[in-house]
Amino acid sequence: MTHIEKLLDKARWAPSGDNEQAWRVKMIAEDACEVTTGYLLDTIFHLNRHSDHIALGCFLENMHTAAGALGFDIVVDKVDPPQLGKAPVYRVVVSKSQNPKVDPLARFIEHRMVNRFTYAMTPLKDTEKKNIEAQMPSGYKILWFEDKQKMDFASLIFKSAALRYLIPEMFDVHSKIVDWEHDLSPDRIPSKALGMPTLFLPIMRWFLGKPQRMEAYNRLMLGHYMTALKLELLPNIMCSAGIAIVTDKTPTTPEDWIAAGRAIQRFWLALTSQGLSHQPSYTPMLFSKYLDEGKVLSTMPHVKEKAMDIKEDLSTLLGSDSIRKNLVWMGRVGFAKPKTSRSIRLSLNEIMVKDAVNKDNHMSLINISNVNKSYFLNKNRVDVLKGINLSVGRGEFLAIAGPSGSGKTTLLNIIGCIDTASSGQVIIDGQDVSKLSPDALADLRAHKISFIFQNFNLLPVLSAVENVEFPLLQKTMTPQERRRKALAALDAVGLSKHANHKPLELSGGQQQRVAIARAMVREPLFILADEPTANLDHKTGEEIIALMKKSSREKKITYIFSTHDQKVMDEADRLVRIWDGVITA
Repeated sequence: MTHIEKLLDKARWAPSGDNEQAWRVKMIAEDACEVTTGYLLDTIFHLNRHSDHIALGCFLENMHTAAGALGFDIVVDKVDPPQLGKAPVYRVVVSKSQNPKVDPLARFIEHRMVNRFTYAMTPLKDTEKKNIEAQMPSGYKILWFEDKQKMDFASLIFKSAALRYLIPEMFDVHSKIVDWEHDLSPDRIPSKALGMPTLFLPIMRWFLGKPQRMEAYNRLMLGHYMTALKLELLPNIMCSAGIAIVTDKTPTTPEDWIAAGRAIQRFWLALTSQGLSHQPSYTPMLFSKYLDEGKVLSTMPHVKEKAMDIKEDLSTLLGSDSIRKNLVWMGRVGFAKPKTSRSIRLSLNEIMVKDAVNKDNHMSLINISNVNKSYFLNKNRVDVLKGINLSVGRGEFLAIAGPSGSGKTTLLNIIGCIDTASSGQVIIDGQDVSKLSPDALADLRAHKISFIFQNFNLLPVLSAVENVEFPLLQKTMTPQERRRKALAALDAVGLSKHANHKPLELSGGQQQRVAIARAMVREPLFILADEPTANLDHKTGEEIIALMKKSSREKKITYIFSTHDQKVMDEADRLVRIWDGVITA
């Protein structure tokens, strides 16, 4: 292994939400790489991508911590300029050190893990707490909740967990994160590591098999309370202390949360060095942030009121609402024997991004290399695309301009996997689409790509909200979650008051807004828009472009347009011109 590969082999043991491991690495030299987060999932837990940024910070901190122990010097710099809507990218350069500084926490990197079972209730010694606090970077403080405060902490975690297990929007996450077959799981949580007695695991698996079963369990047997009692309340009582990590200023940017992730990882490694176990509790923070930002948490009645109670309890526990806004981490700690069943990690090869960096060294979502497309018309070959090379970054707002017949729509169809190239390579999110089976291509289109058409293509017999819900029928989710997502998407485009209107009852601009909401609701990696303003007046066209650009920035969605419209070209992050099947600029 090279120096950088040895370091990455340690870094991959960083924690991530439900063992998601969204970080991605691109080798740029023998001794250098770029690291970012892939924004792989978009669930209720991924509000503003804070969990992704924390995990990226933990990954970077592991690299720093491991470097000296491996005999290396390491330099980490953020790739500039930062681009709106894109995940931060960090360049890491490694060299052999003449005088390596060994971090004492390095030897605990692979031993750090989540322990969801009960711990000994042995109180922490002041020396143990001071040893842990000494590892924290400047600007971060650990709050310890012991004795009576520990009971208040456990009560808060119980209330938030009961709500989490109740709301239908959480079902899709809970049903997919468990590995029921293996004691060691590279990409999920093994069932034997959940903290549930082995006898109850088959019952739990059955309930998680269908949302209707879980809904009945919660409604008829108060299952959400029973689960929260066993998995949250008792473990948070049977431990040494609850903890919270707060900063000296409210984190607002991705860089703030990445820095918080680095502090959290040092804290966790320091705990491990003292023989302590840890289980995070992210939900109270998450619910509070949904309320702070006025975002919809669930369509289920009374959820907002219950979440408000949790937010108030959290502020009371911490001492003030201003401290709550500076909160970056919560959990419990205590002494326990390490468990043999645990989450392990994906291989280095599985987190590497190959052939997917654009000319600005930002990790690309789409990479097109020497693509050609030809048709035969009356035995005559027509060359539509000729040697196309194009990289599109994550979150980019890209316009493709050219006259009619230039190849714009054909290029969009190939990017959207509707058509195939005659030759060349198309890589989407690290996958060479030419090597995918028809079923895999259909799955890629269904889950990662959305389309916006100039004629809207709304179903006239369905209401606006039903049109937006329609693509979600391909996904495994409850009717309540489909409706919540559809209403949230309509609200994002300013049409919540028109949710029950049919397309013919809406103006052209409003119909295009519904089409945008329908494209966004699937949470795709990118959206292809073929002449989206062609049938709109000037003012409405400007509003639609502003709306799509806003969603690109806030939702981290890549947009690719074909257009003749100058206002679209002016608003694009980058303009690609195509003429007679060739990119000219």
